Amino acid sequence: MSILKYINSVFMIFNSQPHIANLLESSYSQGNLLFNNDVLLAPQGNSVKVTDLKKNCSRLLPLQNPHTNALLALSPDGTLLIAIDFSGHSTLFNLPGDFVIGEFNFKGSVRCATFSDDGRLLCIGQGQGFTVYECGSLYRCFEPLVLLKKYKTRHSANICSISFSKDSRFLLTSG
Repeated sequence: MSILKYINSVFMIFNSQPHIANLLESSYSQGNLLFNNDVLLAPQGNSVKVTDLKKNCSRLLPLQNPHTNALLALSPDGTLLIAIDFSGHSTLFNLPGDFVIGEFNFKGSVRCATFSDDGRLLCIGQGQGFTVYECGSLYRCFEPLVLLKKYKTRHSANICSISFSKDSRFLLTSG
């Protein structure tokens, strides 16, 4: 069954059965939602809530940021998750292994974050500029994110969206 059928069925159940609505309503407090196969990832306070839509169960990931999470980004293969809070503190997490790879401070609020299609690069949008990092390892290491380059754009407003091309050679930003 495709994820769109699950989304439609979740919203139909959400409207008709209040006890299931209670399972998901805390996920919608703030921040973005991510779907990975049959799993919904949502920020919940300073942690991340994982809701399995097939098994109808949820759990919190063992990661904590200092402040409330504002942004989640998931690698295309579903192995790396980065959770970023309002002040720019972030945690890089290995989903299959269920452990924290590293913690970072981007020194300011982050408006958007996205992984490249091959999962090798991570782009963080802050203010009118963006920064590209290389994701080094799926395991704990000295430097899991390596800074490649910082860019300043000529947007008149803050960057609100970043997209990679299919071959990960080009970036499109919008503000």
